[in-house]
Amino acid sequence: MARKRRTQQSDDYKLPEFDEKSYLQLEMRGSVFLLLCVGLALIMAVLAAFLTWGMRDGRIAFVLGILGFFLVRMVMNVLKVDATGFDKMRWAGGFASYFLTFLVIWTLLINPPLVDLVPPKITDRTAYNQELGAIISIEANVDDNQGIRSVQVALTDPLGHDAGTLPMKRTVQNKYWVEVLNPVVGKYNYTIEARDQGGFFVSHSNYLQVLPNEAPKVRLSGTAPNITLGDPIRVQLNDNVGIILAFWGLDSPVDFSTISGSKETPLKLENNKDTTVTIPTTKWSSGPHDITVCALDRVPHRETCKTFHFNVY
Repeated sequence: MARKRRTQQSDDYKLPEFDEKSYLQLEMRGSVFLLLCVGLALIMAVLAAFLTWGMRDGRIAFVLGILGFFLVRMVMNVLKVDATGFDKMRWAGGFASYFLTFLVIWTLLINPPLVDLVPPKITDRTAYNQELGAIISIEANVDDNQGIRSVQVALTDPLGHDAGTLPMKRTVQNKYWVEVLNPVVGKYNYTIEARDQGGFFVSHSNYLQVLPNEAPKVRLSGTAPNITLGDPIRVQLNDNVGIILAFWGLDSPVDFSTISGSKETPLKLENNKDTTVTIPTTKWSSGPHDITVCALDRVPHRETCKTFHFNVY
């Protein structure tokens, strides 16, 4: 009996009638809403691009573009587009369409090849201290997102006279270089100037010091000729532009032309311009010994080798 009643109730249930007219009207209004979102996004992207070009900053333009979505409802009221029946998903879809359209068009309008808003970047690679007898040069890395039109350097000599503006040559990729002709001892002030294909101009000012041509100096530091086995020997090394290599040898004549790696021991340089190195004697034998210490400077690769005599007890 109960089964018969349930069957009779299910037979009495009818699906609600599908209102095709209301559905089509809702979808039509939804399509108009979507077109308004995309169209307004195009307009706001162009306005944001003009704002970015003028201010050279895209942050305010980006915020303005996002806030532009709220104008959609105002435009719908002006065009008398009814939003009745729009659920959260439809509003979210409209915002997503607006945001993606705005972001893509705005990004295209403020980047190469249409426009360049990023100035070149200069990274100075010039050595502060340079020595007569070598090539005195000014070096820099110049980077840009669209391409470099020109790089030059304005130079002032140690007497304060204008030494002219020299074009810098591109060597490898983003590296630029120029030689200072007929240098004299003293301080040179220089300004590197770079201009990119988009018309941006940047400059970087610095100085370099041209020093006399001197060889490295090698001398003992507070060590007597007579030492006890195990006492360290301290040697002071200095140079006006910097030492790039130093080593020592025991009881055999050594210099830079005879480096073999078997009789010489490299020295660790804590400071390449003025440093004191320590030579251990723990493995020496008692008696007289000669040690030779050699140092090579950075430019123009002058070398100094000195031999010191010790009596080890």
